[in-house]
Amino acid sequence: MDSTGGQHVPRHADLVEGVLASHQNRAPRGFMSETALVDACLRYLRLVGCFAWRVNTGAMTIRAPGRRSRFVRFNQPGTSDILGLLPEHSDTDRRFWRPGRFLAVECKRHPNSPTVAQQSFLESVRMHGGLALVIFDVGELVVALQAIGLWGGGNP
Repeated sequence: MDSTGGQHVPRHADLVEGVLASHQNRAPRGFMSETALVDACLRYLRLVGCFAWRVNTGAMTIRAPGRRSRFVRFNQPGTSDILGLLPEHSDTDRRFWRPGRFLAVECKRHPNSPTVAQQSFLESVRMHGGLALVIFDVGELVVALQAIGLWGGGNP
């Protein structure tokens, strides 16, 4: 009997393939919205053990009868689409890794590019030791995580 008690443990490649397939099946004629890309990235990040969430930004004025209006901002302008914490890396070579490293992912579809505020936010994340990415496809996220030594083809 193997260490999993006889249960099938999916390989990393199988997990990625599943996320990509479901993500591509929802995109009509090759078109993928940024919302679909964010959803696919979140699914992948959660599958490989990241604590990650979608971030909504914006602002609104709240008006209540008999009270003065309040302007409320939801997150800092330029905040990335996905924020999270990467899990502690289990490889023996930890040159590029810190347990609980902060992650910021800005999802874009071609030909869009990050705004100045988004670029500034990503640079701040980098300057403070976090991993900041701009991606156009969930496959780019997979490659970026593998480039820092995560999930290099085996199980995470």
